[in-house]
Amino acid sequence: QDRHSMLHMTRALLQLRKEEQALSLGDWHPLDADDHVMVYERALGQTRLFVVLNLTDTKADAKPLPSPARCVLSTYLDQDGLPFGLQDKITLRPHEGRVFKAIQ
Repeated sequence: QDRHSMLHMTRALLQLRKEEQALSLGDWHPLDADDHVMVYERALGQTRLFVVLNLTDTKADAKPLPSPARCVLSTYLDQDGLPFGLQDKITLRPHEGRVFKAIQ
C-alpha cells in the first residue's frame, strides 16, 4: 500500500477524527481567512486543534498559530509530528491542508 495515496490519507483522517472528538464535537472558531488560506480552531475541553487550508493551486503562507502546536496530519502525509511555535510561519503547498494539535 502506498503511504502517500489518497486512500491512506483518507484512512488517516478518519482515524484522527475518531481519536480527537474535538474534530466532530468541538466548538468551531474561525481564526483567519483570505482568498488563499483558511484557518479555524476546533476546541473541546482542554483539546485545541487548528485546521489550516490552502485554497489555491500555488504555495501560500498562513499566519502563525495562536498557540504552540504540532502537526498531526497533512494532506501530503509528510509533516506529522513537526512542532510549530508562536512565531513560525506556515508555508502550505498547493491545495494542502494540515491539522495541528495545541501543545499544552
